[in-house]
Amino acid sequence: YEYGTASYNVPSTSTSDGETLRVDHELRPNKDRLYGYYYHFTGVTKTPPVRPVFERDNPTGGNFFNLNETHIFSPTMLNEFGAGMVRYIGTYTTPNNIWVSPINIGSISGTFQDTNPYPGGWFATEYVVKDSVSIVRSSHTIKAGVERRRQDNTLKHTASYIPNYTFTNILTFVNDDALSEARTVNPLTGQPTITYASQRITEYGAFVQDDWKVRRDF
Repeated sequence: YEYGTASYNVPSTSTSDGETLRVDHELRPNKDRLYGYYYHFTGVTKTPPVRPVFERDNPTGGNFFNLNETHIFSPTMLNEFGAGMVRYIGTYTTPNNIWVSPINIGSISGTFQDTNPYPGGWFATEYVVKDSVSIVRSSHTIKAGVERRRQDNTLKHTASYIPNYTFTNILTFVNDDALSEARTVNPLTGQPTITYASQRITEYGAFVQDDWKVRRDF
């Protein structure tokens, strides 16, 4: 008898679409100028598994927003206000043939179901607000500002919502004699649970800057 190993790789594919909107407007001539920018995108990543009937897509989406307003108080005093937001959304679609559990057999590589979390997804959002003022006094240009950032990150990562079975070898699989069964459950109810993880970060910053010119050429 002769034994051999064969393997094949199916490349992943990604498709995406995006839209951009930009606005530049002078609210009051030589006094107030407004700038706005918005970008939205959606995409899908396909990673074919060993067994194509269990393929799942990974849809993603995002929104980017930025707003800036410049106000001129006088020829020597200027104020800039800015605000922005970034939002990412990534999810996994419902598994195909969801009634089939992930099955691992000791002597066979690969499972019979997608192992990505179900239900699963990640949702990241960041906000920023900042303001700065510039003042010219003789040979000094003084600039000061403050900034606040906020990050809200949420992860929905559920392992073994669909029961996972492990068999020692092909014979125990044929005899339906599993070595172990794993599932994420609530010990109080015995029902499958969804795991959520959240992260909240708030940052503050401030600065003062003085540009001093001793003379025009120094």
